[in-house]
Amino acid sequence: MQSLSERTAGFTDSVIRRMTRVSMQYGAVNLSQGFPDFEPPKEILDRMAQVAYEDFHQYSITWGSQNFREALAAKQSRCMGRRIDPNTEIVTTCGSTEAMMAAMMTVTNPGDKVIIFSPFYENYGADTILSGAEPIYVPLVPPDFHFDPALLEDAFRQHPKAMILCNPSNPCGKVFTREELEFIATKYDTYVITDEVYEHIVYAPHKHTYFATLPGMWERTLSCSSLSKTYSITGWRLGYIIAPPNIIDRAKKVHDFLTVGAAAPLQEAVVTGLKFGPGYYDDLLAKYTHKKELFLKGLDELNITHTDPEGAYYVLLDISEFGYESDLEFCEDLAHYAGVGAVPGSSFFREPVNHLIRLHFAKKDETLLEALNRLEGLHTKIKPKKKGGRIMDVRKAAEAARDCIVSIRREFHQHPELSMQEFRTAQRIEEELDRLGIPHTRVGETGVLGTLRGEKEGGRAVVLRADIDALPINAVSYLFRRDEIPPELTRNIMLYCLDCFGEDGSTGRRGTSRMAMMFLSNWLNGYGETGHLAVSSRYLSGREVNFSQNGPLRDALRRGGRAARPGGLALCAADPCRRRGRLSVRPVLP
Repeated sequence: MQSLSERTAGFTDSVIRRMTRVSMQYGAVNLSQGFPDFEPPKEILDRMAQVAYEDFHQYSITWGSQNFREALAAKQSRCMGRRIDPNTEIVTTCGSTEAMMAAMMTVTNPGDKVIIFSPFYENYGADTILSGAEPIYVPLVPPDFHFDPALLEDAFRQHPKAMILCNPSNPCGKVFTREELEFIATKYDTYVITDEVYEHIVYAPHKHTYFATLPGMWERTLSCSSLSKTYSITGWRLGYIIAPPNIIDRAKKVHDFLTVGAAAPLQEAVVTGLKFGPGYYDDLLAKYTHKKELFLKGLDELNITHTDPEGAYYVLLDISEFGYESDLEFCEDLAHYAGVGAVPGSSFFREPVNHLIRLHFAKKDETLLEALNRLEGLHTKIKPKKKGGRIMDVRKAAEAARDCIVSIRREFHQHPELSMQEFRTAQRIEEELDRLGIPHTRVGETGVLGTLRGEKEGGRAVVLRADIDALPINAVSYLFRRDEIPPELTRNIMLYCLDCFGEDGSTGRRGTSRMAMMFLSNWLNGYGETGHLAVSSRYLSGREVNFSQNGPLRDALRRGGRAARPGGLALCAADPCRRRGRLSVRPVLP
């Protein structure tokens, strides 16, 4: 028998929807899967009752009934501030889930790369892989979940075909500022697939900006959304894509063969809701603002550490103190012993995050109060995994020391010292150890040994070693002006000099200096071939590494190069001032 699809080999079921089943198993208050427990607006329900006896029981036009598309176009034109053509710029889908998949299949080919911010809604990775594309994950940095512009630049320089942007974000509640969105919008020729299902749930003072409305972005934005969260009809599965006509023409074809069409009676019934005035959306935001305040205040009173979402209706709880290696196991125990359903945070993060769980507050007040009541005394219901002694919250401690650590790191980088010459660095380390009350001794002239003792005597000792010298890599800046050097060039040289050879980009793994330098040489040649910088490289080893009269290093220096110590770089150019000719970068090994 032939094997099944390799694309699905690494898939699990949806963890979010699995936790709903776990909640049902234990009779838990289900705060895992994000659907409300209150009714849709009465006007929509009344219209649904009427539709049941009208002629809407057969297929509608596959890309959405005319009545529905016209009502949706009128509503979104008002919200987005531009006229949406109901006939050429909208395709109706079976929820935003299908909208995102159809959008992905519309713009990507197998082998294309797609940028995804992490944490992310679990479907995004699956959509990318099922489309045959390759995800590039860019982390959002807590607690405000901002992105590092340099890392995002690195991702864009891999020439991705598309980017997925969830705004407001599920699960972290991030609302991207206009400045952040404008930074993204200026980057390269990349399609942006937005997920904006929480567009009307944005808490003051934050504002939602439709990405498609930014200058130059209408032509390459596929705005995906649904009516599920806006009208409390998650089971109706009504979503849509809004995009320029040339994109919608393609999306219609994909949708036509994915699902044929959304439910005709439901499209007709919800037209009533689409015609609501601005007052409805003001009331909706007020309702969710109240629920957020109620739930977060309750968590504060229970001394449960949590995030403060800027939009949507999710909150992340920090469970570090319980000492669980598996957040999934914690969520199962939470449902079993405390009677509250949650989603493990690891299902949203590409990074190894196991200390967060997600709850939502799209519930009646009484439901939220019942959940808070069950969370009271959580430490007695769920025992910490680590027995005896105090459990140190390493993440909190690291966050508290972050500013100090960053300051020291920057100081060391401002005053680099070569090997066996780290006199200032060693003195600075001793000063910091004195401040912390940690005894220390000198090892040789520039080494420092600090001893941190635990509460128990005897037992094993752990030795941590770190280099404190700096490797000179300024030859590139000698040959080129700073504004000519792309940031990733300096970054990659630094990483490779630190033996960056792991498949995941990590440093100090699966490599030696030899391998790292070989990889750096190949990378520089590839970089030069793109024409971004006049650079070429040759890898030297063995007897070639010498300064003999006719050797390659001597030749490089004669042509305007600059020497560095073994393990560093030697560079040359025909005319470094005017950049005539090609640059030669020669990794040197002892």
